[in-house]
Amino acid sequence: MPKAAAGRGRPKGPIDPKERKMRQMSRALGIDIAQVAKLLEEQEAGGSAAAGGSATASPAAAQLKQDLMGEASEEGSAGNAAGKGEAATEQPDDLKPPEHGAPGAVVVCGGTDWDTVGKSKATGSGNLYSPHSLQFKTRIVAIYSGSTACHSIAVDASGAAYAWGRNDMGQCGVGSKKSVAAPAKMKLGAAVVAAACGRAHTALVTSDGGLYTCGCGSSGQLGSGRIVADKTPVTAPASIPLPGGAKAHAVACGADFTVVVATDGRLFAFGHPEYGQLGNDTNGEFFVSGNKIAFDFKPSPFQITEFVKRDEKHKLVETSADVRFCAVACGRNHTIALERPPGKRIFSWGFGGYGRLGHAGSDNEMTPRVINMFERMSHVTIKTLAAGGACSMALATTGHLYFWGKLPNAPRGEATMYPKIVEDLGNWSCRCMAASSQCIMVGAESSAVSWGQAIAGELGYGEGEDIPKTSRKPKILDALEGLTVTGVAMGLAHSVLLIDDTKDDDKAMIKKLPKYPA
Repeated sequence: MPKAAAGRGRPKGPIDPKERKMRQMSRALGIDIAQVAKLLEEQEAGGSAAAGGSATASPAAAQLKQDLMGEASEEGSAGNAAGKGEAATEQPDDLKPPEHGAPGAVVVCGGTDWDTVGKSKATGSGNLYSPHSLQFKTRIVAIYSGSTACHSIAVDASGAAYAWGRNDMGQCGVGSKKSVAAPAKMKLGAAVVAAACGRAHTALVTSDGGLYTCGCGSSGQLGSGRIVADKTPVTAPASIPLPGGAKAHAVACGADFTVVVATDGRLFAFGHPEYGQLGNDTNGEFFVSGNKIAFDFKPSPFQITEFVKRDEKHKLVETSADVRFCAVACGRNHTIALERPPGKRIFSWGFGGYGRLGHAGSDNEMTPRVINMFERMSHVTIKTLAAGGACSMALATTGHLYFWGKLPNAPRGEATMYPKIVEDLGNWSCRCMAASSQCIMVGAESSAVSWGQAIAGELGYGEGEDIPKTSRKPKILDALEGLTVTGVAMGLAHSVLLIDDTKDDDKAMIKKLPKYPA
């Protein structure tokens, strides 16, 4: 290595945070500071082009800029606070593990030909058009699936997790790649308190704050730090450490990405960035050669550190660096997250088509953006979120359900561009909700209600010439009328409902339902 120039010592005075980071990156990457600066210039040029619709210059440059600006922002904020004599912001206590209700019975409907459902070669031979009682001796406290998933997870009171459905990528976490017809115990010794299902991957949160994933990792959606080839998926849940020793509280999966809420409310993401759903201010596009575009997958968890507010004309009016959350939900390519109390805001980002982000427009959002409608409704407190293929929902403590986005058979084909109360359920007290790729299922009072355009009978209306297969408006599932639905989950083309069966009459009613597996 060349020696330092004679007579040159360390510069006096504090080093600029950006310069310090450039030195660190120079050592880490094995390049000199001039090359680091060149990469940053490349990124800035690419960022200007991206604003006009072009791809960014390179993933390396993008990551450098993110790292540099992140540290500079943090140190600058700390310096400002110190200069003003302000104390560091006191962080709230850690979020408590999710609480589940009493165990109940599980009912299912929709497609069960797991190897073909949702594909062009699907025959419909395994479709359950009416609710069926899931034949499983263990009583369940929580159920999970996802709008792009063809598998589901059920958790019992002890925290044991069971999976069933499509398993071609090991997403059921049972140690194999064969489809699982009846719930099978996942290969995980720790107690599970939360779970989420992507298109071909699964994420689980344990009672000690651990994060585990299994299934397909070809886009980095497992968070293992590497891209996993489709030929070698992870067939049993593997532990995924979060940066800085953070503990997981909640998790959500999109088609090929994952977002985690830590116990201190911070957000972490990893996986496919295509529409900005990772919230790191980029869609990850870069040119490989010529006009060929590739994506900079993020296979390791990183913290989301920028949150924005825009006005009705989409002009930036505020940027925040430290917002804490308590809940998150993911659609196919978008994310919504609920600020932890005492905050009430909801943020959304990712693919914006059909108004699913709630910003009265269809633009994609690369960073979490406040949904202004909820911020203005200070009297409304949201407790639960859900996201479907092209829609989002929020459930208020009053039982009112808010919807935005679009279902394929929406009246007049219109999209709901910002959150609105579901008027047909305006006088109902809703308890839980879920969305599939094209449908919605809600548990309200002593009814199960669904609507949308079914693929394989997931609306649960039954079978017959005079029985509709789809519905533009909320419609009661007659087979479950009178039962209390305490939880719902929807996959790509199937529905899972958790039923309170503490009363003998309820048990008798559930017992009369058709059985699955038969």
